[in-house]
Amino acid sequence: MYKQRGQTPQPSHRQELLVGMSPAEAIKRYHNQLTTFEMTEINEVETIYTIGSYRVSHLMTQKDDGTYKAHVGEQLLYRYLVQKVCGKGAFGQVLQCRDMKEGGRPVAIKISKVDKGETENAQIESKILMRIVGQNPDQNSLIKIENSFFFRRHFFIVTEILDINLYQFLTQHRANGIPRDLLKNIAREMVASLKHLIDIKIIHCDLKPENILFKDASRKNIKIIDFGSACTEFKNGFTYVQSRYYRAPEVMLGVPYDHAIDMWSFGCILVELVKVRPIFPAKDEKDLLDLMRVTIGMPPGWMIDAAKKRSLFFDDNDNLIQSEKPTLKPGLPDKYRTLANELRNEHDSDFVDFVQVSIEC
Repeated sequence: MYKQRGQTPQPSHRQELLVGMSPAEAIKRYHNQLTTFEMTEINEVETIYTIGSYRVSHLMTQKDDGTYKAHVGEQLLYRYLVQKVCGKGAFGQVLQCRDMKEGGRPVAIKISKVDKGETENAQIESKILMRIVGQNPDQNSLIKIENSFFFRRHFFIVTEILDINLYQFLTQHRANGIPRDLLKNIAREMVASLKHLIDIKIIHCDLKPENILFKDASRKNIKIIDFGSACTEFKNGFTYVQSRYYRAPEVMLGVPYDHAIDMWSFGCILVELVKVRPIFPAKDEKDLLDLMRVTIGMPPGWMIDAAKKRSLFFDDNDNLIQSEKPTLKPGLPDKYRTLANELRNEHDSDFVDFVQVSIEC
């Protein structure tokens, strides 16, 4: 962290809406409101749209873990005004901001930590998002990137603003579950989006309810977000992908994967939307494989034979090594957790077949 220099940042009650102007013009007009640090920094930006209402007089813009230290009313790139922090993660954080170049239109901004690995991942994600837009700008169910830039040593990705995610929606509707028509619409839009990703050779690698957001408050259409783990092909360095509940068997076993792992996650998500709980709520990967075994059967023989991590799951006699924290109760018949039983009385056989096909793709 940088040492403090000069006066302590102070919030201001003024929040100027500027017509685009040069740094020199902005300094001339607002020099009495800018700190010494800002008077220097502003010259690094081509066009100024706002000076914000939170003054920064030093380089203490990041926390000990490298996260950007955002303040409500602060400007970013002298264009965006921070409204609130929407979420945080290992990558950094997401802010809701106003784009003052566009008259204050709401946007979301994802900020990477000041860390070589996180910065590189954010730049790769930006390139993937640009590829998605470039290949099909009218693709409505994939998050749309609007801008990306470096500012105060952090990398920023600007996207459209969206509503709540499917996990939050399920939490709110736990008693009644998701309406059938909405389920069909979500499935239809996700299939179209996954087809598009296959066409442009992108694997998402982290599909889960938290990464599927409603487009707006009407909650009729969805958007797939967070391409921070995405790739264009399997690489040996990217073997630990997907959140555990939605992790495909080839990822777990250490077998080269392709777009099929996204389809696996899609099938898991569909069941969760119906059951309002994960189909594979595993405590570890051994537990995950055992849940898969009793619900849909063991992975195919070729996959087990090719598994780099086979010894972690099977003993010398090819018996499954049990988890120390098994989800399945001892003595419970295997047939109890079959996919058909899991979805019994929830939907017709066509839906069961559809989920089965999704996870077997």
